[in-house]
Amino acid sequence: MHAFGYRHPRRAAAIALLGSAVVLGGACSSSTAPAPHAEIARQLAEARERWRATGLDTYGFTMRRSCFCPPPHRVSLIVREGRLSHVADLETGEGVPPESMAFYRDVEGLFDMVAQAVERDAARLEVTFDPQMGYPSSVSIDFRFEVADDEWSAEVLSPPAELLEGGGA
Repeated sequence: MHAFGYRHPRRAAAIALLGSAVVLGGACSSSTAPAPHAEIARQLAEARERWRATGLDTYGFTMRRSCFCPPPHRVSLIVREGRLSHVADLETGEGVPPESMAFYRDVEGLFDMVAQAVERDAARLEVTFDPQMGYPSSVSIDFRFEVADDEWSAEVLSPPAELLEGGGA
């Protein structure tokens, strides 16, 4: 046995050198570096304020989504009093079954998806917010490049519009 209790002194020296580099490398890293999605987080907060200022809590809109999730992917959505109440296939007009409603997002849900991607430091996050109303008009997320089928995207096809009493499903 040689230095550090290893049989191979060169290997022991290399391990010791590597350990020093890791310690020194950690000491040199900057904790003031901006978060990868800091600008999107700032835009998200501003956009959410614009959306909430509209006062819409009963509205309808259409969107296309792309994900490893059940169809339909082009849908119309009805939100009543801030809750997603109806989702229908744009092609057939048929409503999705209640057990499938969890796969769809109202505007607040789109904001939440963007926030989750920021918090989880998604590998890829692209988002566009409507300049007037603030809602996310397009979102594309890949949480981890090395994981298959975790990508999620949505595009609002028609902007959220207030529903008149009795309107929609």
